[in-house]
Amino acid sequence: MHCEDLQTPHRDLGATVLLASEPSETFQSSIGFLLADAGEPHYDLTTMTLLAGIFDFLTSEAMVDSMKWALIVALIVIGFFGTFLPILPGTTLMFVGFVLHYFLFGMEESRLTWQGLVVITLLYIASLVLDWISGAIGAKWFGSSKYGVIGAIVGGIIGLFFSLPGLIIGPIIGVFAFEMIFAKKEVKEASNSTVGTVVGGIAGVFAKVLLALGMAGWYVVDVFLMN
Repeated sequence: MHCEDLQTPHRDLGATVLLASEPSETFQSSIGFLLADAGEPHYDLTTMTLLAGIFDFLTSEAMVDSMKWALIVALIVIGFFGTFLPILPGTTLMFVGFVLHYFLFGMEESRLTWQGLVVITLLYIASLVLDWISGAIGAKWFGSSKYGVIGAIVGGIIGLFFSLPGLIIGPIIGVFAFEMIFAKKEVKEASNSTVGTVVGGIAGVFAKVLLALGMAGWYVVDVFLMN
């Protein structure tokens, strides 16, 4: 018996295995070059079925959607914690997650209406404005002069260039410097205004958490309850 006769049943068995496992056309085309190998084939029904299942799962629409949801949820959750952790751009990460949901799933299939996205955008802008003025409001509340308030705003704007820690430290330095230089206050009085800036900043953090909850709440209601 010739070697060719011995190899023929194996080739037939390989074709039978492929038909039995019924992998997708994409998977068959991906490994089709293996069938043309002139050497001795090594086909195993369990292995082929497993590989076909893994390949189809990784390229399926459900898998792609799962990866989209994982990214969106991660941005929203991390962003929410970032509202009271200065090392993270809290509401910015959340806003990016909402916008990605709107465009990744399509404007209609996302179920997030453009009106809902507008409301979320307005809440996000309010959170940014709050970062700039919360220190100034606190300084004014603790008796700061108009120069101290201006210093808090200027310090907040400059702090933007030094990430979120700059938004916290910038207004404090700004109030103290403006009170000393322009308002001609003593160190003790300028320090009181600085304390007000810190208190205002803390109050601003709580207000940002509320705004972040409003963003997330509107998103959930719009996507899962109303549409």
